[in-house]
Amino acid sequence: MPHLPANERLVTNEATVVALLLAGMGPFYFNNFCEYLDMPGLHQKTFNEIAKRFYSRNEILANKFLLKLPLFVRREHIHQYHLYVNNNDIIDISVSFYSSWLKKSHKSLIRIGCVIDVLTGLIIDGHVCSLHCRTCAKSGEFVRRETPQRYRRWREEHIASSECTINFEGSPSMMEVKAVEVLWNRSVECHEMRYTRMGHQHVGHSGLSGNYGWADTTIGAGFAYLTNHLTMYLQDDPRQVSLRQAFLECFSKYKSTKSQEREE
Repeated sequence: MPHLPANERLVTNEATVVALLLAGMGPFYFNNFCEYLDMPGLHQKTFNEIAKRFYSRNEILANKFLLKLPLFVRREHIHQYHLYVNNNDIIDISVSFYSSWLKKSHKSLIRIGCVIDVLTGLIIDGHVCSLHCRTCAKSGEFVRRETPQRYRRWREEHIASSECTINFEGSPSMMEVKAVEVLWNRSVECHEMRYTRMGHQHVGHSGLSGNYGWADTTIGAGFAYLTNHLTMYLQDDPRQVSLRQAFLECFSKYKSTKSQEREE
């Protein structure tokens, strides 16, 4: 933005980069857009520096906010269910679990898992499983290619420095299991809460293309519907709804028949 004062250019550049990041765009697409409109773009170094500052500020705020959520959830459970507990007593709560890939593929190298409190709907805790480290991918590959004998030592020093972001070993499909294990194991120690049940009655959610998974603990039944092609339905796919209703009717009749047999 050469025609603006320096301070206004800085504000404009920061606002532009933030808007692009929120839209999922990088400097390449933005500069192509600017070139099409005959406008000055942003140098990639400038874009990356602004993006780094933006992510750092948001990470600090997010961490402060997330640290308060478990305390709020604990207080809400104590208040809602009239629990008489001391400050360090463990309470049992019902939760749900959600996970997502960085990229929509089972080959994604990064996955996040979150524990969600059923009562408040708030995220209590989260864990990121990663098979990727930018430093290993760039500097590590260079060292291994140029001086293979030094790579092992470099790798050990890199891991010891706590800068390596790889924290998982195994196939990407097992990341979700690892995230569950980590989150459940630290629930008592970190939050003084024990995750005892996955929801009060209903567990499950819909997925892209009409996929649907659901279970009802009150009747002891579950239902899953999977598609093998992409449709525009995010939820309530008519095919899935009709099948689910038919399943519930059949299951209700089955339970009724079994109940009558036991009475006889």
